[in-house]
Amino acid sequence: MRNPIRKTTKAKWTEEDLQKAKDARASGRSIREVAREFNIPVTTLYDRLKSGNAEGPKMGRKPVFSKEQEEEMANHVILMAKAFYGVSAKALRRIAFEFAEKNNIPHNFSREKQEAGEDWLHGFLQRNPLISVRTPEATSLNRITGFNKSAVERFFSNLSNLMDAHNFPPSRIFNMDESGLTCVQKPGKILAPKGQKQVGAVTSAERGRTVTICCSMNASGTFVPPMIIYPGSRIQAECRRGGPDGTVYACSKSGWITEELFCTWLAHFATFVSATKSKPCLLILDNHSSHISLASYNFCKENGIYLLSLPPHCSHRLQPLDLTFYGPLKTAYNKECDIHLRSHSKVLMSDVSTIFNKAYMRVTNMEKAISGFRSAGIHPLDPEVFTEDDFLGANVRSVPAYVQNDAANGEDSAEIAGIPQNNNGGSYVSVADISPMPEPATEKRQGGRRKQQSEHLTSTPMKKKLEEKERKRKLAAQKSSELVASKKVKLRATNIKKVKRSKTVTSKPSCSKNLVTIFSEDEDSDESKNENIDLRGDSEEDVDIAPLEAESEDPSQEVCCVCGEFGRDKELWTTSVHSGNLRNLKEKPSFVCKEFSV
Repeated sequence: MRNPIRKTTKAKWTEEDLQKAKDARASGRSIREVAREFNIPVTTLYDRLKSGNAEGPKMGRKPVFSKEQEEEMANHVILMAKAFYGVSAKALRRIAFEFAEKNNIPHNFSREKQEAGEDWLHGFLQRNPLISVRTPEATSLNRITGFNKSAVERFFSNLSNLMDAHNFPPSRIFNMDESGLTCVQKPGKILAPKGQKQVGAVTSAERGRTVTICCSMNASGTFVPPMIIYPGSRIQAECRRGGPDGTVYACSKSGWITEELFCTWLAHFATFVSATKSKPCLLILDNHSSHISLASYNFCKENGIYLLSLPPHCSHRLQPLDLTFYGPLKTAYNKECDIHLRSHSKVLMSDVSTIFNKAYMRVTNMEKAISGFRSAGIHPLDPEVFTEDDFLGANVRSVPAYVQNDAANGEDSAEIAGIPQNNNGGSYVSVADISPMPEPATEKRQGGRRKQQSEHLTSTPMKKKLEEKERKRKLAAQKSSELVASKKVKLRATNIKKVKRSKTVTSKPSCSKNLVTIFSEDEDSDESKNENIDLRGDSEEDVDIAPLEAESEDPSQEVCCVCGEFGRDKELWTTSVHSGNLRNLKEKPSFVCKEFSV
């Protein structure tokens, strides 16, 4: 029974009563006298004194598995959770059934369902308080494999070199990161009728546009005024008001940061922290492409700002802002949006800065900043802040290069990577044999892109890479402009064809409008003659049009503006225009095939 109702006074004594009874018995008092004093059955006290068991009283039948077997199951559950392959409650019940069956352990589990019951699971969780039912956070494979031991060691090596060279105090160690806000908030938990299937909360829309905020803080607890980037080509005057003091407002087409906007933020950052070559500072940030440019490199070198990038896909463990600041900030922002919607119809783009200011002022404090840098091991510098269990997920998903080399020499790659293996001999079947850990997969490189890693972005070798990148970018832009220009020229030459001239016109075309000018040219003559024919035969004025000079290599690709068909080889073409549209003819002439012009 999961919620039993006690109907007896048996087993009311505790472990403290048992220990006092043992002490009283050791003083020379009789067992019966001690048992009556501490309300412990005489036989129970005699058995406990003989066996040395000091545990409290237990009622009901004994568990199916021994204490050691349940401890093995609990350790396996914890190990699988650390490797991002957590065991569900349903799966654990099936594992328990199979474990009992294969090891011939007497049990009362359901053989029809082939799983242990819910009562067993409830008791297992009570006997192993280190395990509880949790809702996991979705973690991408890139984050699992990116946070590996070699990548983290490289980051701390770069950080140690910079700290040894410049000895930055905590007030000069900064972290910068971007995050997105939207007008459509995520509602928080509310009180509602019990049993109601659907409980809703008001939001301003179904989907909203993203507004980027750029925040920065240092290891001593100081925050740099943020930067707010709106989506669009320009910012409304209402959007520039209401933010935290010193906020910088900007815009981009996508609403995300760009290389130009990052340089703008760097100028704002350098002004606020008074960064100079004589008073340098360290700025730790992720390796987003907008942070890596020649312009930002030159600015940082001139102002004494040293940039250090984090390993890719590791910001959830190494970024101080992600660890302690952005989570509470977004929770506070969503609450402020809920409050705003109680007195307004919706959250407008111009309201974002005001709502963000309220949440920002509530969340920013020294404790969060200092705790973020300490949790990441940045300050105080602690390269050993992460244990082998933290890298277990990466070891399971992919085997590093050094492991592959050792495995090629005949060693077990899983054992080298630090993945626990079970080597139980005999007929005993362990829990890990029933629910094995996924085998490491060999790391495969996709495409020809170079793998990113933590780098000192203001080092001299990085300057050469950025200069080469800038040179390639300019060359690509030049080729692109030349290609566009050549396409325009080719398109113009294709649309303007040389009209082969006919000497006579025998009939009026039924589908032509107004005036048609026929150009005729004799192949043996250098002169050309123009004949103006009024196809309507009355009020339209005659218009003389000079012959077109462009020559078409493939006249069959020209389309007749009347019949909509392509011309045939050696077919005569004429040009049809209105008498008042001579100016338009020079830009976009239309062509009429021989069938309609004679």
